[in-house]
Amino acid sequence: MNAGPDITGASLPELSGEIVIDGSPNYTVTIPVLEGSNLNDLSPNIFVYNGFTITPESGSSQDFSVGSVTYTVSHETLPVIQDWQISVIETPAGINKINNVKVEIFPNPANDIVTIKAKRISKIKLLDITGKTIFETSEQTINLSTYNEGIYILKIYIDGIVLNRKLLIIR
Repeated sequence: MNAGPDITGASLPELSGEIVIDGSPNYTVTIPVLEGSNLNDLSPNIFVYNGFTITPESGSSQDFSVGSVTYTVSHETLPVIQDWQISVIETPAGINKINNVKVEIFPNPANDIVTIKAKRISKIKLLDITGKTIFETSEQTINLSTYNEGIYILKIYIDGIVLNRKLLIIR
């Protein structure tokens, strides 16, 4: 049995490329879909290790038109739980667009300043753990001195795609 609540795979009839599963520390799955797909009604099959369950249920219809959907993976008997952000990218080029994006975030964990390095960043949002945007910038260096310790999400907008990365602030 696996030690953590991991997603092991996914499938979707509208699939147009390779699915990217990015486990710890990011816990994201990106599914490329054919351009023109109905993002309001997609039913991805999400696969997890034996003994784990996923909510919402694998194969159930979800609305991805407003962004990612949170899926929670938990163990049937153990107190193990993990939220995953499942998102779709609508592009004829498929996932190759994401594979070519290189992002560096340092330091992470951060104290007062964090730097995000990547080519062609148009915007960066800092979200709290509930998903609420608390800061937005186009700068690649962010002053974190006014934020509390904790776990945050960086939404990094590059060439029409959005990458989600976990950021830890410690003092």
